[in-house]
Amino acid sequence: MHQIPNYIFCCDWGTSSLRLRLIDRKTLQVVGQTHTDEGIGRLFATWSARKSGGETRQEHLLRTLNRSIAAVQQQVGFSVDTIPMVISGMASSSIGLREIPYAQLPFSTAGKDISAEYLAATAGFTHDIYLISGVKSDDDVIRGEEIEVIGLAVMGELDAPQFAGEHILVLPGTHSKHILIKGKQIVSFKTFMTGEFFSLLTEHSILKDSVASADSAGLSHPANREAFDQGVQTAVSNDLLHACFLARTNNLFGKFTKAENAFFLSGLLIGYELRDLAKGPKASRLVICCGEKLLQQYRYACQGLGYDQVTYVPSEILEQAVVMGQIEVFNRFNKNEF
Repeated sequence: MHQIPNYIFCCDWGTSSLRLRLIDRKTLQVVGQTHTDEGIGRLFATWSARKSGGETRQEHLLRTLNRSIAAVQQQVGFSVDTIPMVISGMASSSIGLREIPYAQLPFSTAGKDISAEYLAATAGFTHDIYLISGVKSDDDVIRGEEIEVIGLAVMGELDAPQFAGEHILVLPGTHSKHILIKGKQIVSFKTFMTGEFFSLLTEHSILKDSVASADSAGLSHPANREAFDQGVQTAVSNDLLHACFLARTNNLFGKFTKAENAFFLSGLLIGYELRDLAKGPKASRLVICCGEKLLQQYRYACQGLGYDQVTYVPSEILEQAVVMGQIEVFNRFNKNEF
């Protein structure tokens, strides 16, 4: 490989967004960054609609990436040409830059089991790319979350007492991930469509007229908190398909306002996501990593479910873990450790 440079681009390219950071490898500081909604899913749809134009999918994606690079270069005020780039997320999927096979379970938290490929720079894209794939089980996949786990390990977060023994790392979001870690290995994981299901119900179902948009900060209001807690408790012993319709009758019978009803539905779905974790081994601990927007909701849901062994990792730690995980993969690649 080439001589290791002073800077590196770290790119987290998901289905719905693209986040690019320029990192000083000596200080590990972010010196420039950009965050757009040009995710792989949207770009694939755009390219598919214009396929007759003759541009390949990879050319279309790299042209978009070049725009983000130009934006970062304008921020930092110096040339960023030839700086290598590590990309994780959906860019290695069947609709991304190049499809790369998934890594298999068990997966080392040290990153030695990663599946990645090297794409050499070209005249049209002057950056070497280290493209990282995800991890699969027999019936599920993760893309990008494995990088977060590697980064947490590099930062020493996985050596903290709350990670001793067997534990479940919960990463809330549009598609929440529950990752079971044991003996410094990811041994299993599950995906929950919690955020997406909430959006579908509140925007495209009969329930859309029974709820009103409400900011998560609204949980500080007692009525909203009561509605959320009731949703969590409803999840404990009810069938989800029936329980969702309660959001309709709650509004129809005047039990909750539309805003309160949104919190009821949120509590119901998060409660349903988390309710079965109590059925696992007593030694299992929950470690929840998310931003402030979801932190309060998951904290209250865990309290409502009676979970007393929960650690909350702030979003800034998780964001740093993405960068550290990508740099660790880059370092291993240049040491020929794959």
